[in-house]
Amino acid sequence: MSLTKNRGRSRRLWPGLWLCCLLATPVGAVEVHTISDGNSLAEGCHQALQAGDPPPPGAFACLNYLRGVLDALQHANRLARLRLAQATGGERLADLYCLPVALPYGEAARIVFQHARRHPELATQSAERLTLAALQAAFPCAGGR
Repeated sequence: MSLTKNRGRSRRLWPGLWLCCLLATPVGAVEVHTISDGNSLAEGCHQALQAGDPPPPGAFACLNYLRGVLDALQHANRLARLRLAQATGGERLADLYCLPVALPYGEAARIVFQHARRHPELATQSAERLTLAALQAAFPCAGGR
């Protein structure tokens, strides 16, 4: 049998091998924590602040969620600066969100968790709403922006 025929046969076997491995994994072996609202985010952030070794899944969910939000806010700031500079002929620059450039994710988790405890009405709303309110309260822009 030629080498190319063997490669084709082995490529067809890989999906079956992956399926066997997946089916052989015990059902309770993987715990998944999803962020569905402010409460689930606050719980994940609490786990991140209490994290041991290995950290619980909620800690990873919180920190990854916050990483995405912080990246998106930096991007929103760049776009806002660009649009404002274009509209004013480069005379004005402003940020929508006044966060430290290198805000540690653990610090963001602490801010979100504490804000959820101080404002339980936000914890029942979307995770995004809780996160933005917490970060804007912690890092207000000069001039009330």
